[in-house]
Amino acid sequence: MLPTSTRYARRRPPISTEETPLQTKDYFDLLCRVQIITLASDLSFSDKNSLVFDILIEELGAHMAYAVMTEAEEEKLIFQSGPYVFQELSQEFHPLRQRIYDAVSGGKNIVLTKEDCYGEVKKIIAMPLFVDGAPSGHLAFACASEDMPLPTKDMWRILNIITLWISREITDKRNFASLEANNLKLIDSNRELEDFAHIASHDLKA
Repeated sequence: MLPTSTRYARRRPPISTEETPLQTKDYFDLLCRVQIITLASDLSFSDKNSLVFDILIEELGAHMAYAVMTEAEEEKLIFQSGPYVFQELSQEFHPLRQRIYDAVSGGKNIVLTKEDCYGEVKKIIAMPLFVDGAPSGHLAFACASEDMPLPTKDMWRILNIITLWISREITDKRNFASLEANNLKLIDSNRELEDFAHIASHDLKA
């Protein structure tokens, strides 16, 4: 795990779940801390994820956070973070992960309690990730205790901002990869045309 730099993330006590004016200020401070990281030009997407989700795991009282995307009916783990790794959430196509994916595929945030979970996982908070406007994966926070409080309205707002940021980053990467692939095809096509023109020119001279 990357060392937590005080420049990007200061350790803070968990935020109270009571709705108070002070809480709103605390969430504004939390949002500012997160945005400083996401906008940092000297950090990679992976490094930003590590720092942002270390903060959110602590604030939510979770034990693990992860994000998966689906492409061509295959799951791809984008990142995994936290002091504990649940095997139920680390394994591809595990029934619990599939249950989460099915729940968020409608584009809504969900909370799964002990009755909906498997094994050591007792509570999950999950949000859909989007590519080109369609649900294409999910971000989830899991806890081994039922005591993990539900996010307040302010925390949901921050989590929604994070999912939009991740979705945008992934979409941009996919679009860039697609553009690179098209450029390579264009280069190959131009090379074939040049070869054809050279052969045709040689045949005409003969």
